Amino acid sequence: MFETTLRSLPTSNWLSLMLIFSFFLFVGFKLIYKERLFQNYIVFFSNKYFLNFGKDSKSIFNSYFLISYFFQCLFLTLFAFTYFKFNPNDLFSENLLTFGILAGIINVYFIGKLLIGLLFKIVFDISTIYESVTFQKVSYLTSIAFLLFPLLIISNYSQFYPEKIFKISLILFIILLLYRYLMLVLNNKLLIVSYLFYFILYLCTVEIAPFIIFYKLKF
Repeated sequence: MFETTLRSLPTSNWLSLMLIFSFFLFVGFKLIYKERLFQNYIVFFSNKYFLNFGKDSKSIFNSYFLISYFFQCLFLTLFAFTYFKFNPNDLFSENLLTFGILAGIINVYFIGKLLIGLLFKIVFDISTIYESVTFQKVSYLTSIAFLLFPLLIISNYSQFYPEKIFKISLILFIILLLYRYLMLVLNNKLLIVSYLFYFILYLCTVEIAPFIIFYKLKF
């Protein structure tokens, strides 16, 4: 019964509600953490954010990171849903149930990465590099979500070339994601050299393996 209801809801209605909710979450986030969010927003262009808020790297379980995590998951779910909307396949249906499945997969992915990272931290005693890299990874991903969120809205509502706009968003997303990894290496090169084996092991297990699995499932 519940599953049937989810499938029958018009896409435009609930998707609009999700995008509107995301927008108000963004506005509320900006009002509460105005200065910090602005510095996080431009983190790709300035290290000021890491200098001013680096002390928070020892604890990612605070209100700022919890809100940013929620926004990241919502953005990535909407982004993935929009991708499949423009690139349909037999496994994808444009309904709320599919949206919920995508949200579940993304949350499981992030929680799994967190648990594996914590395991690495405890087993190999690499608290310093783990805390530094995790803090920066979350910060960069928050910046990506906020930078691309306007394009995501436009690609869902524009009457002029919405698919092309989304393709631009996708290209920018990939570029920023790759640039994020480059910045992580550059920002932590001394720590990485000291813990090279553990860093490569962590990178292969947590960062690369999920993309390989996704590629195999898709193709």
